[in-house]
Formats: sequence, structure tokens, C-alpha cells
Amino acid sequence: MSIRSFSAISLVVVMLCAVGCKKSDQATSGEAKPESAEGKAASGQKPAGESAAAPSSGGADTDAAKALLEQFLKPGVDHAALTKPLEPTAEDYKAVFKEEAAGKLESHYKKMWSDPNAAIKPNEGQTQLLLYSATTEEIATGQGDGPNFPGGYKKAVEAMKPGVRWYRFKFVKPGETLGMAFDGLTFVNGKWRFFPKPWRGLEGS
Repeated sequence: MSIRSFSAISLVVVMLCAVGCKKSDQATSGEAKPESAEGKAASGQKPAGESAAAPSSGGADTDAAKALLEQFLKPGVDHAALTKPLEPTAEDYKAVFKEEAAGKLESHYKKMWSDPNAAIKPNEGQTQLLLYSATTEEIATGQGDGPNFPGGYKKAVEAMKPGVRWYRFKFVKPGETLGMAFDGLTFVNGKWRFFPKPWRGLEGS
């Protein structure tokens, strides 16, 4: 074999090795991929466009709502005492409702929250929780759990700020789907707050 032929073969081997090494490096290092909305939810980051007024739809938020509400199912608890911390502040109303509706709803709920006996409470034998959640947009368009919210939300949604995640829940007997139903729970300004049946406070507006 001539020196020229040997050199040509050596060059081909070197080039093949270079290509193989480059592919190996890419497989080892991996290419950076944009983080998905699910990934952001898992890491605690909010997806772009999500309102700061309420948490995203990640499992941690649903779990937190479930943990809160399951306290009301424990035997012998003081339901009024558990309900009272859910009373919204003036800033909470402004965070989840549009300006004109916020003041009107604050006045509407004042009577309810002034009642010391106001309480979220299951009936006897209702020991299980059914939980639904939907954003303002999902309620408006009937997507996700939106259809599980009362029909009055079709009007109330017009007064709600976008991006807020709302929760509806029921206390039911084991194996049943009908029971004591509540709605209007949301997480705002770092606290869980309760705005039940908001459309009633908007009637006549």
C-alpha cells in the first residue's frame, strides 16, 4: 500500500471518529428545551399569563385546597371557627373582582360575615369531599371543571378578573355525588378566601 493511500484511509477514520464523538457529546449533554407549563407548575413557577391573584392548576394547589377542606370533615371541629379565617379583606375583593363589582360584593357579603354562626359545614354522614377547580376563563367557556360550577357563574364571570382559579366543593356521603355544595373558594394575597354564590351580590347590577 502506498503512503498516499494510507494517508487517505487515515483521514477517513479521523473524520468518522470526529462525527461519532460529536453525536456522543450531544447525547450526553442534551439540548436545553423550553420548560413546559407543567414543569413550571411542578417547580413552583407560574406559567406565563397566570394571574398573581390565585395559584396555577398544579397538583400542589389542589392538594392545599383539599387539605384545607378536609379539616371541616373531622369529627367535633368548630366549623364556624374554621370558616372565619376565610373572610376576605377589601384588598382581596379588589384582587379577584373588577373594580365596580368589588365594592358591591364586599357590601353584599358583610351581613354573612358578621354572623358568628356562619359556617361551612357538612351534614351528618357526609364524610367525603368532592373538589372541582376552574379558572375564570374556563368557567366562561365551559372548559375543564367549568361546567361543574353553578349556572349563576355565567353572570358572575363577567365581574371576575381573568386568571383567577376558583374552587367548588361538596361534602357527600361515601359513594354519593349529591350533598352540601359550596363554591367561591380561591387563594388570593397569600390566603384562602371564600366568596360564595357571587352572582347573588351582583343581581340588579
